[in-house]
Amino acid sequence: MCTRLTKALLTSLFKIFSVIKGSSTVNEIFKHRKIVMSIDIVTTNGITIKVFCQKRQYIRSHENSLFKSKIYTVFDVFSKTPEFANENLKEAFSISVTFPPLVSKYVDDRVHARILINAYLDMVNVRLNETTKVNSDITIH
Repeated sequence: MCTRLTKALLTSLFKIFSVIKGSSTVNEIFKHRKIVMSIDIVTTNGITIKVFCQKRQYIRSHENSLFKSKIYTVFDVFSKTPEFANENLKEAFSISVTFPPLVSKYVDDRVHARILINAYLDMVNVRLNETTKVNSDITIH
């Protein structure tokens, strides 16, 4: 465990490096934005909902050119419900979640997307009441 002295020392070092690096800018790399996976969710009532996992990347550049730019990746998971779906279903699936990478960058994006979509569906299930839970039988397209 870190002691107060260790935390204070690490904080001081962080501040020193921040001054040396100078200011930085973060910009999205739009050509790297892509839908990694989409799946169809079929509810017990037969309503089909599309769930998407999108990968986005950002580049952080520092004022001091001695420090390399760094690329950061995030994944957005969101869904589209049909107009005729009931309000509980629309509300539960109305969330959009941005995830940091949860596995190594060497894991295939589709495997990663599947993990993130499952986490998203867990969040959706919490939002749904017991009578409108999502059917766990999903089809990947």
